[in-house]
Amino acid sequence: MNLLKENIDQQLITAAQFIKDALQDEPDYFEIESEDEDKETLVLDKKLKKLSFKEIPPIPFGGRVAAIDGGSATLLSARSFVLGVYRSGYVIFQNQKRVEEKINPLALEIVSYGNMEAKYKNAFFKLARENPSETPEMFKILDRLRLFSEWSLAVELVEKLNEGDVILIDGSLRAS
Repeated sequence: MNLLKENIDQQLITAAQFIKDALQDEPDYFEIESEDEDKETLVLDKKLKKLSFKEIPPIPFGGRVAAIDGGSATLLSARSFVLGVYRSGYVIFQNQKRVEEKINPLALEIVSYGNMEAKYKNAFFKLARENPSETPEMFKILDRLRLFSEWSLAVELVEKLNEGDVILIDGSLRAS
């Protein structure tokens, strides 16, 4: 038993030293997490000096441009429930000036096995006016509620803006 304790003690010391060393080193890269779980994390080398981006020439445009985005965060993930927050909003620009914005209040959600189906179905129905064919896993519900909030804003903007105006929708929005 004493040998086992010494072995565990040594492993803990080794792990602690690794963490200490890792915290002192500055990484040579940036990591950008993808919101889509099917996509890999984007890793960019900090030493890049020149990127192959090209400037898009300005074009005359007198209309309005609206942009929609949102965010969500899981505060606590337990075996039988998830506690999290989400919010969404939009801004409208015209002639290079912000002319309007709407930011929905932060929504605090407790999603559990007992309420996840009702929360998802209610939010889906409010947006699509039909029932969903299935309910995603519990830990995905919070992001879906944010997604539905963003799409609701898109619907609102389609009704508010004129023909020829532009709506920029965050890349995590999907048409499915």
